[in-house]
Amino acid sequence: MMASSTKSLLMIALIVSSCSAFQPTTPIAPTHLKTPTTSSLQMGIFDDLKLIFSEEGQKNRAEYIEREKEEQMEAQRLIMERRTDPSKMAEYMDTVETNRGKLQEERSVYDFQTKNGGEGYDPLDEWKRLKKEGK
Repeated sequence: MMASSTKSLLMIALIVSSCSAFQPTTPIAPTHLKTPTTSSLQMGIFDDLKLIFSEEGQKNRAEYIEREKEEQMEAQRLIMERRTDPSKMAEYMDTVETNRGKLQEERSVYDFQTKNGGEGYDPLDEWKRLKKEGK
């Protein structure tokens, strides 16, 4: 019995001595010998503010505001044209009515959710039927 436990201990000692799981692979340098890094981490609100208020940021904002103004002026010009030309207004209203009809059709598919059916009505059956139809 003593010989088997000695063999077991010897076997464990050999395995543990060859294992390097908890040993560092590279020597750790003392912190006072490390050279300071020069790169800075930029991920805060103050970094964003620096960008916004820099020359480049101000130029970008001015371009954005100008682009927005031009888009709004173009939209206003189209509205004024429609108001003065009856044919364009009729075309616009046809488009609006078509879009409203499509939206109403899409919404009507979900009417079963609010329907209060009588005895034996189950909204789940209606949902399964609509799912089969691909709606």
